[in-house]
Order: sequence, then C-alpha cells, then structure tokens
Amino acid sequence: NVGLQIRGHSAPFSVDKTPPEVLEMPKLSMQFSLKPGTQYDRSVISLGWRFEDPESPVSSHSISVRTHHDSQGPVDSLLVGDVAQVTTTLSEASHLKDGNRYVASVTACNAGGLCSTGEAPEFLVDASAPHLGGFVDGLLWENSGTGSVVHLSWGGFDDAHSGIAVYYIMVS
Repeated sequence: NVGLQIRGHSAPFSVDKTPPEVLEMPKLSMQFSLKPGTQYDRSVISLGWRFEDPESPVSSHSISVRTHHDSQGPVDSLLVGDVAQVTTTLSEASHLKDGNRYVASVTACNAGGLCSTGEAPEFLVDASAPHLGGFVDGLLWENSGTGSVVHLSWGGFDDAHSGIAVYYIMVS
C-alpha cells in the first residue's frame, strides 16, 4: 500500500420527497353524456385531470374504474403515460353495465416514484331508453281565432336509471 487515493464528487442534486399535487380532480367528459353524472355509452371511458409536481416531472398516470359497491371493475389499471386526458374504448368483455354506478380514479407518479391519486365523482351508466307510456283519454283540441290549443295528459313513461328530463310532443 503506497497511500494513493482518489476522490470524486457529483454535481449537486436534490431528493424529491413529495408526490404530485392534484390541481384538477379527474372529471368525466360530457362527450358521452346528456346529463351530468351519467354516461350513455357503455364501451368507452373519457376523463380529464391535472396533476403538477414542481420538484420532479410527473412521469406516468394510471386509470382505474370500479363499481360503487365493489373494488373490482372493468379497468383495474390502465397505464397512460404523461397525459392530462384520455378516451379509451373498452373491450366487449369490459363494457360498463347499464344501471351500475362507477368511480374512476387517476394516479399520477413522479420521476422519484412518489404517487398521488384523484377520484372523479361517481357516475351512472344509463344506456337504455325510457319505458314508453301513452296518452290518457280526454284529449281536447280547440280552434281559436289566433291558433289551436291542445289539452292532453299522458302517463306510464318511466326511466329506471336516470329519470325523464323532458317530454317532446309533436302535433300534426
């Protein structure tokens, strides 16, 4: 041993101790919905969100979708990379079930391997048409000097999942 040594050092670096921050919670796209909190297309999931990490970059996002009463769902974990929204078509075996309520969550991980999760509000899948009702006896049509007036009543229309929002009546 002649007592020789060598020393080296690296450039300074910092250790990220914090996970990404959720700036915008995941939200279901209204592209496949006619009413907030519902979705009519069983074959697709479309979400948007926003995470940020000022110390190290967000490197990946993963999505999971589960029913409101079970931890299992049609999407257990879908890795989507560093994006802020996704629309994905589900395989036929994974289609959402009509009448079920689902919760979608997005987990963002930074380059340090630290992760945080945001959850979208629960949504209902309503892919079925309302039950057809009919008109009640007592239809009355009156002609007046400025136009016509129709008096009518109906019943029996129903929608088991999300209710009926509006009726459209056509008179000819």
